[in-house]
Amino acid sequence: MSGSPTIVIANIRALAEGSELKDYEPPPPAIVIPLGPTGGASELPGQDEIAGAEQTAAIKGSHLFVERYRELFGLTQPATP
Repeated sequence: MSGSPTIVIANIRALAEGSELKDYEPPPPAIVIPLGPTGGASELPGQDEIAGAEQTAAIKGSHLFVERYRELFGLTQPATP
């Protein structure tokens, strides 16, 4: 886990312990729009041009971060409809 949840957890612990809070520094903005497992487009930090379907699918399209959210919510099996 990284990003704002990590800072939130650290700051809750810091409040409970009476220690100093950490500042959150957001990552540069990015937009990743998958269209199925092999399509989509992305606007990524440090790039002047829009990333195409291949790069977008490599970032997010093939898995849509499903495993990341399963872990986050404590799920061990795919949800059934």
